[in-house]
Amino acid sequence: MYNRGQRSALICSWLLMFSAYASVLCVSPILNLITQELDLTAAQGGLLFSAPIVTLGVVAFVGGFLGDRVGPRRVAGAGAVLLGLAAFLRGASPDFATLLMLNLAVGMGWGLLFPNIPKLIRLWFPDRTVGTATGIYSTGVFAGGTLALGVTLPLLLPAVGSWRGACYFWGALALAIAGAWWILAREPASSGRSGLMPSQGSKGALDAVLRSKYIWIIAVFFALAANVTFYIITGWFPAYFVEKGFSEAAAGFLTSMLTLAGIPAVIIVPLASDRVGLRRPFLWISCLIAAVAFFSIMYTPYVLDVILMGILGFTLTATYVICLFLPLELVKPGHAGTASGVVISAGYIGGALGPLIAGYLKDLGGTLIPAIVLLTVLMLISMVLAFMIPETGWRRTVPAVL
Repeated sequence: MYNRGQRSALICSWLLMFSAYASVLCVSPILNLITQELDLTAAQGGLLFSAPIVTLGVVAFVGGFLGDRVGPRRVAGAGAVLLGLAAFLRGASPDFATLLMLNLAVGMGWGLLFPNIPKLIRLWFPDRTVGTATGIYSTGVFAGGTLALGVTLPLLLPAVGSWRGACYFWGALALAIAGAWWILAREPASSGRSGLMPSQGSKGALDAVLRSKYIWIIAVFFALAANVTFYIITGWFPAYFVEKGFSEAAAGFLTSMLTLAGIPAVIIVPLASDRVGLRRPFLWISCLIAAVAFFSIMYTPYVLDVILMGILGFTLTATYVICLFLPLELVKPGHAGTASGVVISAGYIGGALGPLIAGYLKDLGGTLIPAIVLLTVLMLISMVLAFMIPETGWRRTVPAVL
């Protein structure tokens, strides 16, 4: 299916996404230990965790623009080194301010590498396999996050002795992966063709992308359908299920169905989309099904909630993974990094705001029901937005817009 160079590129991309998410999410299991040792408040601890996510939302736009200007492989590699170095140095942090600055640096590295991986996939692989390749490397997101959350506290911490040792471990792994990227990831063979040269991705690319209504529609769609929903669920649904009368263990299991069901979706949906040559139906159908699931979950018992959370995990992941390569098929390759950066920035800034809005609604009404109603409405709005996005699959009848 893939030649040797493509396999190497796919493995390197997978490892980069694995290390990025592991480096960010490994803080969550050890957050209590960090707050105890450094005598932090709960708000300071929450800021430590959210800092890389917010920084990603701000920096991804710059990272994508730089990728178009000087080359996505180099910018992604520089981001990987910055992320790994900052993640490693967190273990030596003497106080909150230092640790916060290093976590912000992790987010900066993440923001540099993330928007350039989709562009590289577009350059490394033919149009008919871009979706499948995106799904394969995106499993690194789930693997890195799951491993960091699952093994840091019960297995890694006893071996390394402290939260600082855990930071050193994940940081060293990220640095090793960054080194492998520079050695093994090759410049795309197609990078010298017209429209792909880095010098063409400067101010013209920025102006073209920012003027495109379709890029902004995709950006808003990505924020609402894939990120606001995800972070509200992960941030507030455990509390909602307890509110429904379930135990904390049952609430945690139900919430975990979101990511468990997302694992098959990240492979199946892009593969199916590549096979049929269409993108848009997978977006609007996923949004419609998710809207029905959100509405239903306000009234269903535990057994049905398990099914509904699985449905939400599958459909929301479908929107997420398609949005990673959708803007790249809409623009010229020389504009791809900038387009990807705009979409990722909007998505993760929206994702950071989602839990705040849900919390505000809970404070007003004393329940999370208004937030779930909001999620239902957002999915219906996203479905409408999906119909406004041009078809970008290989069966499309019009060329790239930009």
